[in-house]
Amino acid sequence: RKGGRLNHEAWLLGHCASRRVSMEPYLVRLTGRTELFPRVQDSGVWFIHVLEGRMEFRYGDTLYQLGAGDSLTYEASVPHGTEQVVEAPVSYLCVHSDKRED
Repeated sequence: RKGGRLNHEAWLLGHCASRRVSMEPYLVRLTGRTELFPRVQDSGVWFIHVLEGRMEFRYGDTLYQLGAGDSLTYEASVPHGTEQVVEAPVSYLCVHSDKRED
């Protein structure tokens, strides 16, 4: 599906939900360099793996320079998100995992 913002596409690749944990893998593609990206906070854990391009990714007060082959795992409750696209396009796989409520 196309994202709610310009130059941003995201595809849900699947969904798995056991009694205790849910997991959702996505493929994300950022095609523009000038977009403003919001910070988000949610529950669970995220894993991202960059396939192409370069970006700055913010996790709390820390900026990470991520390029093809780089991965990052982080707690979703800390404000996070893409800070800037350095070399477009950026494509990355990301997986969100969270415990399920009873």
